[in-house]
Amino acid sequence: MKTLTWRLRHLHAFGLVLCILLWLGGCSGQEGASKKSAADNGKGGPRIITAGPVVTSIVLHLGQGKALVATDLSSRNLEGIDTTLTDLGYYRVLQAEGILALKPTLVLVSSEAGPKSAIEQIQQAGVRVVVVPDPKTADKGPEAIRLVAQALALPADSLLKVYEEAVQASVKQPASSPSILFCYARGSADRLFVLGTDSPATQLAELSGMRNAVTFEGTKPMGTEGLFATQPHWVVLPKDKTLGLADVEQLKKHPQLGQLDAVKTGRILFLPTVALFGFGPETPAALGILRNAGNAPAK
Repeated sequence: MKTLTWRLRHLHAFGLVLCILLWLGGCSGQEGASKKSAADNGKGGPRIITAGPVVTSIVLHLGQGKALVATDLSSRNLEGIDTTLTDLGYYRVLQAEGILALKPTLVLVSSEAGPKSAIEQIQQAGVRVVVVPDPKTADKGPEAIRLVAQALALPADSLLKVYEEAVQASVKQPASSPSILFCYARGSADRLFVLGTDSPATQLAELSGMRNAVTFEGTKPMGTEGLFATQPHWVVLPKDKTLGLADVEQLKKHPQLGQLDAVKTGRILFLPTVALFGFGPETPAALGILRNAGNAPAK
């Protein structure tokens, strides 16, 4: 009888310990679940849609490229992007129905994306939408990075450190600083547009100790005569091969750009397209290229 009582007591104690261990295990599992990406729906992982090249670039640099199911046309030439993703078209004319059909768990959009009615329709359908202010100046880059990282429940310390160190290492701009002509083609290789003094590209030049070769504001088309009058020290073009303007030898034969001394002597730089229109993860590399050019001996 005493033996039976002893066994029952030990069996009860063992059961109590087992219950405690199972409870602790359940808590640990809940804690692990809470650490998953905020975009995870718990049914096969996150399905993220982005609209805006800087926003997409941040997602890629945070290691979430595989979670993307669709992105906008302007993000298609980003390095590391999956070109088989669904193309949303231009991010200012989004279609809510098409986005909802992809069953996203998170939609990250630039503040310049639209129309507003489409964004609201997506939100009303119960999909989480995070609007990220478009970083047109260098001081706004960290805010965009933090917002996207917070939406994904991911740390951004290393990304922010690289960005801030690059921007803070600004070069003093001398009175005779080298000039840069920032241009890109739209539609065809012969249809050239030049970025004015109010563009992110201008601040990029200034942070590198250089200046914009033009004095007007806005983005304007320029013909041969207008381009020739600028005679910049350097010509900067997007690193986009779609229109055949990412090849130095081809540029030398270009009917307009080929007239510039900078192009004739090979003083041409190619930057990520997104770096010319906003500040984000691509900014440090772009600053490095421009600073190296500014320190190069004149040809």
